[in-house]
Amino acid sequence: MQVGSLKALLQDFEGLVETIGGSSRISDIREFRRLLDAHEGTTVARLAAKLAKGKDLSQSGLTSTPIRNLQDVFAKLQTVLSSANAKKAADDIAAVINVLDGCDRASVREFVEQAHGWLTDSSKAKVRLSKDIEKGRSSGDDVRTALVSDYAGALNQATDDNSAFDRVVSEVQADKRVRAQDMREIAKIYLGYEVAKKKGRADALKAIVERQALNARQDARARSLDRLKSW
Repeated sequence: MQVGSLKALLQDFEGLVETIGGSSRISDIREFRRLLDAHEGTTVARLAAKLAKGKDLSQSGLTSTPIRNLQDVFAKLQTVLSSANAKKAADDIAAVINVLDGCDRASVREFVEQAHGWLTDSSKAKVRLSKDIEKGRSSGDDVRTALVSDYAGALNQATDDNSAFDRVVSEVQADKRVRAQDMREIAKIYLGYEVAKKKGRADALKAIVERQALNARQDARARSLDRLKSW
């Protein structure tokens, strides 16, 4: 399920929530929807994975009452989707519930602010070499392997964020350490197939950029179809 579809679903669900939880829970849903802004082009599963990664790096405690109440709302939505045989959408809601588990913020607003920080840190997609490589203690092959792995990982991590992706592309393009062979290896990891050896550094990077642009167009088309289905 696309994040844009989840936003629309939550908006439609507000009417039912009013009958089971009152205006405070509707307010919490609206606060949570702010977290989804600017992420409509990705899937709920991917967004939940990014949030879970950021959450793992932060302190987690007992689930606070406001967050537990929000979990209850999502649990009811999950039940509705399961009853409608929308298993994939129900699984996506389950991933959101898991992200909320153990969050101890005093309000949903505070949680959303914290979660924005998780996503910001993730979207920076900075390329970091290991301490051994930075200190020059690793062999040349280890340096090349880490360089390829770090850039490929950064591209994959930023693929749903156009601005972050463009930053990583600029970094790898400007990095003189990345040879043509390295760029082909980075492209192989990102694209999932071998790039012809005759392809140079610029050609391999172009293939990466074109794939990301294609994915963005496909996501946009999927969002359009979702909107048409809702009519």
